[in-house]
Amino acid sequence: EEAIRIKEAKLIDEVVVASIGPKDADIQLRSALAIGADRAIHVKLGPDTPAIEPLSVAKVLRELVTKENPKVVLLGKQAIDDDANQTAQMLAGILGWPQVRNFLRKCCLRVTTSGNNST
Repeated sequence: EEAIRIKEAKLIDEVVVASIGPKDADIQLRSALAIGADRAIHVKLGPDTPAIEPLSVAKVLRELVTKENPKVVLLGKQAIDDDANQTAQMLAGILGWPQVRNFLRKCCLRVTTSGNNST
């Protein structure tokens, strides 16, 4: 929802949502598209795939970030499976990106781009 608000404020051009999970995870993706996300990416896990840990999720997200080349990545604090709140920090770490943790409400956002770097 916050990404949609940022897009509505014309600070970003596109909102791409992603989910890593079983077939029924597409419900959340459809909901995100319904409220204004532009695209959805579903990395499907088979029905017999054990739950993946935050580091594995971060590694999958790293591949998506590398492919999509976003200026900003927003991850939620809570998950429906373990509520570990580790994936965002791990993703920032393996990408070598700065991060903001436990951000509850936006106060301001300014995205500046210089070459391949965004701040």
